Amino acid sequence: MGALRPEPVLDGRAWRDGECEGAGFVPRTAVRTQHSSTAVRMAAAGVGVLFTSSHELTGLDCVHVPADPPWRRSVTVFSRVQLSRAAGEFARPLREVAGRDQEADGTGSG
Repeated sequence: MGALRPEPVLDGRAWRDGECEGAGFVPRTAVRTQHSSTAVRMAAAGVGVLFTSSHELTGLDCVHVPADPPWRRSVTVFSRVQLSRAAGEFARPLREVAGRDQEADGTGSG
Protein backbone atom coordinates (compact mmCIF):
# COMPACT_ATOMS: atom_id res chain seq x y z
CA MET A 1 0.00 0.00 0.00
CA GLY A 2 1.39 3.44 -0.92
CA ALA A 3 2.03 6.27 1.48
CA LEU A 4 -0.82 8.61 2.27
CA ARG A 5 -0.54 12.12 0.93
CA PRO A 6 0.54 14.69 3.50
CA GLU A 7 -2.05 16.76 5.29
CA PRO A 8 -2.67 20.27 3.97
CA VAL A 9 -0.61 22.83 5.88
CA LEU A 10 -1.67 26.41 6.59
CA ASP A 11 0.66 28.87 8.31
CA GLY A 12 3.08 26.06 9.18
CA ARG A 13 0.60 23.71 10.85
CA ALA A 14 -1.85 21.05 9.77
CA TRP A 15 -5.06 22.66 8.50
CA ARG A 16 -7.07 19.90 10.18
CA ASP A 17 -5.64 20.79 13.60
CA GLY A 18 -6.78 24.41 13.32
CA GLU A 19 -10.28 23.39 12.24
CA CYS A 20 -10.62 20.94 15.14
CA GLU A 21 -9.29 23.41 17.68
CA GLY A 22 -11.76 25.99 16.36
CA ALA A 23 -14.51 23.46 17.12
CA GLY A 24 -13.19 22.99 20.66
CA PHE A 25 -11.13 19.79 20.56
CA VAL A 26 -7.67 18.49 19.68
CA PRO A 27 -7.70 15.65 17.12
CA ARG A 28 -6.17 12.27 17.96
CA THR A 29 -5.72 10.21 14.81
CA ALA A 30 -6.23 6.51 15.46
CA VAL A 31 -7.04 5.25 11.96
CA ARG A 32 -6.08 6.45 8.49
CA THR A 33 -7.62 5.19 5.28
CA GLN A 34 -7.02 5.92 1.62
CA HIS A 35 -10.67 5.33 0.81
CA SER A 36 -12.92 8.28 1.50
CA SER A 37 -16.00 6.04 1.43
CA THR A 38 -14.57 4.02 4.33
CA ALA A 39 -13.91 7.17 6.36
CA VAL A 40 -17.39 8.53 5.63
CA ARG A 41 -19.08 5.29 6.75
CA MET A 42 -16.96 5.15 9.93
CA ALA A 43 -17.90 8.74 10.82
CA ALA A 44 -21.57 8.06 10.03
CA ALA A 45 -21.38 5.07 12.41
CA GLY A 46 -20.22 7.45 15.15
CA VAL A 47 -16.62 6.29 15.49
CA GLY A 48 -14.94 9.53 14.47
CA VAL A 49 -14.91 12.72 12.50
CA LEU A 50 -13.51 13.46 9.09
CA PHE A 51 -12.96 16.20 6.59
CA THR A 52 -14.47 15.45 3.20
CA SER A 53 -16.40 17.00 0.36
CA SER A 54 -20.03 17.59 1.30
CA HIS A 55 -21.27 15.54 -1.67
CA GLU A 56 -19.91 12.40 0.00
CA LEU A 57 -22.44 12.83 2.83
CA THR A 58 -25.51 12.64 0.60
CA GLY A 59 -28.06 10.26 2.05
CA LEU A 60 -26.22 9.77 5.35
CA ASP A 61 -27.27 10.86 8.82
CA CYS A 62 -24.25 13.12 9.38
CA VAL A 63 -23.64 16.61 10.64
CA HIS A 64 -22.01 18.81 8.02
CA VAL A 65 -19.95 21.71 9.34
CA PRO A 66 -18.44 23.78 6.53
CA ALA A 67 -14.86 24.99 6.94
CA ASP A 68 -14.54 28.75 7.26
CA PRO A 69 -12.71 29.86 5.25
CA PRO A 70 -13.15 26.94 2.86
CA TRP A 71 -10.03 24.92 2.11
CA ARG A 72 -9.08 24.86 -1.54
CA ARG A 73 -6.44 22.88 -3.37
CA SER A 74 -4.87 23.14 -6.77
CA VAL A 75 -5.84 20.72 -9.50
CA THR A 76 -3.50 20.31 -12.46
CA VAL A 77 -4.41 18.89 -15.85
CA PHE A 78 -1.44 17.81 -17.97
CA SER A 79 -1.27 15.88 -21.21
CA ARG A 80 1.45 15.27 -23.79
CA VAL A 81 -1.21 14.79 -26.46
CA GLN A 82 -4.40 16.62 -27.35
CA LEU A 83 -7.09 15.88 -24.79
CA SER A 84 -9.84 13.46 -25.74
CA ARG A 85 -13.32 14.92 -25.88
CA ALA A 86 -14.16 13.55 -22.41
CA ALA A 87 -10.90 14.84 -20.90
CA GLY A 88 -11.46 18.22 -22.55
CA GLU A 89 -14.95 18.44 -21.02
CA PHE A 90 -13.43 17.68 -17.63
CA ALA A 91 -10.70 20.31 -18.06
CA ARG A 92 -12.95 23.09 -19.42
CA PRO A 93 -14.57 24.14 -16.11
CA LEU A 94 -11.19 23.88 -14.38
CA ARG A 95 -9.76 26.39 -16.86
CA GLU A 96 -12.73 28.70 -16.31
CA VAL A 97 -12.30 28.63 -12.53
CA ALA A 98 -8.53 29.10 -12.84
CA GLY A 99 -9.11 32.15 -15.06
CA ARG A 100 -11.52 33.69 -12.53
CA ASP A 101 -9.07 33.05 -9.69
CA GLN A 102 -6.23 34.69 -11.60
CA GLU A 103 -8.37 37.73 -12.37
CA ALA A 104 -9.39 38.02 -8.71
CA ASP A 105 -5.85 37.84 -7.34
CA GLY A 106 -4.27 39.96 -10.10
CA THR A 107 -2.06 37.21 -11.58
CA GLY A 108 -4.03 36.94 -14.84
CA SER A 109 -2.69 38.24 -18.11
CA GLY A 110 -5.65 40.08 -19.14
